[in-house]
Amino acid sequence: MQLWPEHWENEVVCLVNLVEQSDAALLPPSPKQPGYGGTSRSTRGGTFEANMQFTPREIKLIENLRKQQRFWPKARYIFLCSGILMSGLCAVLLSLAIQAFREDAKFKEVLMSELEELPPDQIGKHILQFLPRWHEEALGVALFVPFWCIFAVFAISRLTIVTIYWRGHPDRILLLKLAEAQLSQTSGDKHDT
Repeated sequence: MQLWPEHWENEVVCLVNLVEQSDAALLPPSPKQPGYGGTSRSTRGGTFEANMQFTPREIKLIENLRKQQRFWPKARYIFLCSGILMSGLCAVLLSLAIQAFREDAKFKEVLMSELEELPPDQIGKHILQFLPRWHEEALGVALFVPFWCIFAVFAISRLTIVTIYWRGHPDRILLLKLAEAQLSQTSGDKHDT
């Protein structure tokens, strides 16, 4: 039993060949392939290709990475302090908001107890005076919550960055080590010739 028509078989074979050719084109050339032309030296983990040259723009980027890496010991303490200050500010703002809501709840309890003592015809007037107050409460909550969330996200992000990258960004460190090794090797090659 055949799962697809016969003319599809040729198309499948062509697709398989195309995928194999594209995979071979994406792989770097090995020393046994013609047109390799790179020099290599053996290292512990394998072979290191030594034919890379940096453009002036790439060298400038490497210098910027070095500056960032040199500044990181100071920057991590700045991030840590700002994260702690923002966390403290969030805690203070939250405690002030909770205290304000508690005071408002106490005020409403007192108001309701006083309204119970009034005659029924005057209760309506006093309730109407305090009824628009819920708009102010809703506006207060609508302004407070996003403001507090911004500070909380800022504090959490700072503390997370410091926690994860306390010793520096590993990709940046590895890239700088590789770039320095390449630059020292190319400068050593220039002195040899």
